[in-house]
Amino acid sequence: MTKLIMHGYRDPSVEDLNDETIQKLNLHAATDIAKRAFIGPFVCILGMLVSIPLSNIFTDARALIITLLILLSIGAISRFYILQSLDKIPHENLDRWKQAVSFAILSNSIIWGIYLGANIYLYGLSTATLLVLVFTVAIETSAAMSILIWQRLAQSYVVVIFIPAYITLAISGASASPSILIGITIHLIFLYFQIRKSSREYWIAICNNQLLKNKAEELQSKAEELKTSKQNAEISKELAEAANNAKSEFLSSMSHELRTPLNSILGYSQLLSTSTSQPLSEEQAESVKYI
Repeated sequence: MTKLIMHGYRDPSVEDLNDETIQKLNLHAATDIAKRAFIGPFVCILGMLVSIPLSNIFTDARALIITLLILLSIGAISRFYILQSLDKIPHENLDRWKQAVSFAILSNSIIWGIYLGANIYLYGLSTATLLVLVFTVAIETSAAMSILIWQRLAQSYVVVIFIPAYITLAISGASASPSILIGITIHLIFLYFQIRKSSREYWIAICNNQLLKNKAEELQSKAEELKTSKQNAEISKELAEAANNAKSEFLSSMSHELRTPLNSILGYSQLLSTSTSQPLSEEQAESVKYI
């Protein structure tokens, strides 16, 4: 049987977890992701609709913008149904569900990254572009904090969203491009380690919480077993007392029932042995003596 793999940080100081505990931890994390990752694509759509009027990008790249909006809308609907399907899928398909969610989230990152790259390519580091860049940092940071439960996904998201910007800034030749690239790089490095730290703290917390639950369930089970054993012991004691009472009653009854005929036999034997009218022979007297 293949050992299940945890979807997050594994504390080496903690004893090996069984498959049931790992499954519970993964499901707990997936449930949190489903709650946190729902709003992401809608924020991107709103951010795009707000920032489009700040420049002429809808006129200069109409087909691209419409395509990106359609893709974001499709991604939002798809992510909604994928996240809602968690309660319906078998637990053994949790890994596939994670892959589907990861694809939906990274697709959203790529689409917004293309939008940022298009602004830089068309308008350089204009005021509108810098505002889109600010939107990007806000979206990327909030998304990273929402999905940091899956560390690699969060780290991939913050990198992927800036790849188009890196490419366009590198080839634009603008004087401010190096400064922007250095600033983005520092920001990504900081966010990378922040995600790593926060994800680690999250998984340590839910691991310890699950281990405490397992220990509590184990103690509860033992308490119930002890309670059952005590009840069985009390029942056995009652049965033993009832059997002893029945034995005593039986012996008392049999003693009474046997005493009466035995006394009669004893009385007749005594009469035979003491009779003078018809004395017993020696053989008969010996037999009466045995009686």
